[in-house]
Amino acid sequence: MIQGEKPMTRAELVLEVEWLLQGGVHPELICLELSKSPGAIDRLCRNESRHDLAGPFNALDRSLRNQSASEERKARMTEYNRARRQRAKDRKIAA
Repeated sequence: MIQGEKPMTRAELVLEVEWLLQGGVHPELICLELSKSPGAIDRLCRNESRHDLAGPFNALDRSLRNQSASEERKARMTEYNRARRQRAKDRKIAA
């Protein structure tokens, strides 16, 4: 958006999303271009009754959430294993 220019309306955003998707632009790049999250664009399209446009953003949103959850699980398991090794080491020293 150019300084001093009014922000796009919801309908204009949906038209922009449609135009970019038809032009072959990847949904992730559309999110960056519009400064919106995939979930926000998904909700915007659904609220404007454009479920046909929402699909790629819903898939991207789920993918990113699953990736984030996987990284959190991995971090918890790393911490759990570190604590388990430390307890085993402490028992060995105490024995």
